[in-house]
Amino acid sequence: MTPDTEMASRRTPPKKNSFLDGIITRICGNPVYAFRFSLTDELSAFHGRLGQRSQEPVGIVKAARLSTSLIIAATSSRQVRSQSLKKRLAAWLFPRMPITQFLFDQLRTEINCGKVGLENAVLPSRRRILKQIRQMRDIRANIACGPHPLPNFINLDLHVTVPGVIAWDCRWDLPFADNSVAGLRVEHYLEHLEPREELPAFLKGCLRVLRGGGVLRIIVPDAERYLWAYCRSDLLGFHDLAVPVPFPSDLPTRMDVVNHVFHQWHEHRWGYDCEALSHRLSAAGFGCIERTSYQYSLDPLLAQDCKNHSPYSLYVDAVKS
Repeated sequence: MTPDTEMASRRTPPKKNSFLDGIITRICGNPVYAFRFSLTDELSAFHGRLGQRSQEPVGIVKAARLSTSLIIAATSSRQVRSQSLKKRLAAWLFPRMPITQFLFDQLRTEINCGKVGLENAVLPSRRRILKQIRQMRDIRANIACGPHPLPNFINLDLHVTVPGVIAWDCRWDLPFADNSVAGLRVEHYLEHLEPREELPAFLKGCLRVLRGGGVLRIIVPDAERYLWAYCRSDLLGFHDLAVPVPFPSDLPTRMDVVNHVFHQWHEHRWGYDCEALSHRLSAAGFGCIERTSYQYSLDPLLAQDCKNHSPYSLYVDAVKS
């Protein structure tokens, strides 16, 4: 069993009909991907077992595969309807709530983090995978990978929406042993961390798990370039950063565009240029800190950068002494 994905390790999909799980799902807004992929994996394994036993029941295998497609299609349809219902409910509910949507989003994030932490602590499948990860050496990890896991990496994210990702709250520490990781890549996640508490804890965790000479690759929006674009008399600087010109209707002015980099409707917590990011890395204990570029890294295996981020990103590698 490989630790690339938790879903592949499950013998039977978890039950989703408990009252508590239903409440958590409605509060956290988690999609049903986990169950879908678990179900798909189980049926795929079932197909394989059928094929190994006999060449005759091909029709059964086809029927099982068809049932898989129908189940996934039905689940997707239910998910779309559920998401639409959630949007309508949110549009009605938010104006009547005693708290702002910003605070609600923060509370929902913390509930998600608590839910993932509890599942990692009590579910046998999660505990087994995390134990295997802690025993590994010379690995590379893709931190807060979102829906873009990389092959031959340990992929971590709070929200598991695709196979190959392990659910983990990356803010405070990482699920690896000391000095066990050869390289970490963190693409467009650092700006989402609170800079006074979460960021120092995260960088400290990165330093702990990296081996000597290990590389931490960080990619963030380049705040300096946005400020230079703001100071220009024309809009070419924003054009070079892939900002639509004319500006979007919800960001009608130059300052709105700059604020979006720093805040992004409360999703971003801080903006970084090379000087600020290097200062935080040095304070965390990293030695060699070097500004790199798109698809170039001190560890070439870490340079699997998203192309759509390249026009406006800052690339920095830091090495553990």
